[in-house]
Amino acid sequence: MKFYKKAKFGAIASSILLATSFHADAATSILASSYVINLTSGTNTTTFEKVNGASWVSESMGYLGWTHFSKWGSVSLTKGKPVSIVVDATAIAGFHPGITVWQRRSKVDLPSVLPAAVAKDATPTAAQALFYVNSHSYDQASNILVPNAKDETNNVVVGDISMEYVASGYDVDGLGDKFTLDATTKSLRPYNAATDATATVFGPYLPAGFTTTGIANSKKLSDAANAATGVLARTPGRVELTFTPKTTGIFQFVVGGLKPDVGSAAAVNAGKGVGNVHALKVTVTQK
Repeated sequence: MKFYKKAKFGAIASSILLATSFHADAATSILASSYVINLTSGTNTTTFEKVNGASWVSESMGYLGWTHFSKWGSVSLTKGKPVSIVVDATAIAGFHPGITVWQRRSKVDLPSVLPAAVAKDATPTAAQALFYVNSHSYDQASNILVPNAKDETNNVVVGDISMEYVASGYDVDGLGDKFTLDATTKSLRPYNAATDATATVFGPYLPAGFTTTGIANSKKLSDAANAATGVLARTPGRVELTFTPKTTGIFQFVVGGLKPDVGSAAAVNAGKGVGNVHALKVTVTQK
């Protein structure tokens, strides 16, 4: 676990101003990281490829989400009808998924397929502009409003980016720091899934850095009780987020991982953008 000394207020204020000035009008394309979800009979299951095990919460991004290491889904939803989004990463040992949903304020309709990439030095079309967000990092539970955003690669105006936060949550089953007793020193050390399979496990404990606004405002989600037995089946790697849209329109959601288990498949190169590129099944249903 990491602990940090308190910074002086002036230094904090300066850092905030610097970050704001850097990201205020920046826009980065998520076309290469996106999927358009078309609901057939009210449901659709899509495989999200190349999702990083430390992307929805990344320590290297100051516990924010990492925009291009996560994956994004866009779907048209109807006001007043309950929605369920299930992220299934159970096939990946040690992976803990997180998800955030926003409503994208736009005057255009969601296209049925992803538009073509924006040509060099060309101004994005209205459909292409839907697949821009404001930065290389995102808060897991905040509204996003960027007026007159510009494509950071060619400085052309994308337009206003307005995304209203709807809901967020993460897989709490098995999440957090785990410890075991070292056989030699008899002291606590991090549990390693690859080498400590038979060891006594202590924890889990959420690390101090996870008490940020985004994670604190998100639901800690566990699997629901089995319909037949009523027994709560806690399955690490699966998360279901439910909400009811207040208005009809375009909704965009981001899927990534957080705090992969030490020594697990999900922890390989987690947060580095290489090697740790897993496939997750995402099911969107509106009744």
